[in-house]
Amino acid sequence: MNLLHVDNITVSFDGFKAVNALSFDIETTELRAIIGPNGAGKTTFMDIVTGKTRPDSGDVRWGVNGVSLLRKSEAQIAQLGIGRKFQKPTVFETQTVYDNLLMALSNNRNPFSVLVYKQNSKDDEKIQNIATQINLNEKMDILAGELSHGQKQWLEIGMLLAQNPKLLLIDEPAAGMTAPERALTVRLLRELALSRAVVVVEHDMEFIRQLECRVTVLHEGAVLAEGQIDFVTQNQEVIEVYLGR
Repeated sequence: MNLLHVDNITVSFDGFKAVNALSFDIETTELRAIIGPNGAGKTTFMDIVTGKTRPDSGDVRWGVNGVSLLRKSEAQIAQLGIGRKFQKPTVFETQTVYDNLLMALSNNRNPFSVLVYKQNSKDDEKIQNIATQINLNEKMDILAGELSHGQKQWLEIGMLLAQNPKLLLIDEPAAGMTAPERALTVRLLRELALSRAVVVVEHDMEFIRQLECRVTVLHEGAVLAEGQIDFVTQNQEVIEVYLGR
């Protein structure tokens, strides 16, 4: 069943078509990788889905009822269950791992409310489960600023998980990670996709291969090829416009 239906969307910036009649679907539980050269439309696609950019034409439909996302604000789209992690981690570096996850829980807390927060077992259990999932259960009392780059990436994913999203859009998670961190990230993303849709935009082809998922190749704002990693990497057009560079 489709969770996200991208239908013939086009958007231009100063005459340049960043996305050009782009169409594809994401299923309810799926791990999908999106690759392509710089300027292929990967970031613009995520901007459109999250409400940051409005397309010139086409539509983006969400959920079993096919709700259009185009007239919804970024906040409304997030509330529907779409979470996005940018390439550079954005965590509260002067707060502990625990407090970062606490602030991200779906009951709309803000950084200041933590100061008067009264601990309860329900929230503790949620936070502990998420911390275990993102490999930070032994770092709960550590300040986020003291984490490695890879651990900050995990924490930001955990902060999104605290909001219980149905779709995660994750931008270049492997960048700057050590080899052990990359291996754990592959395991994490594959595990998350068992219960939600996870879309990963990435340049690292070895990382993509380890994800063992369907791959969509974008070029000039449209789908150039789609399939498993061996299929797309043997596609002559993909080799010419991306892999051969």
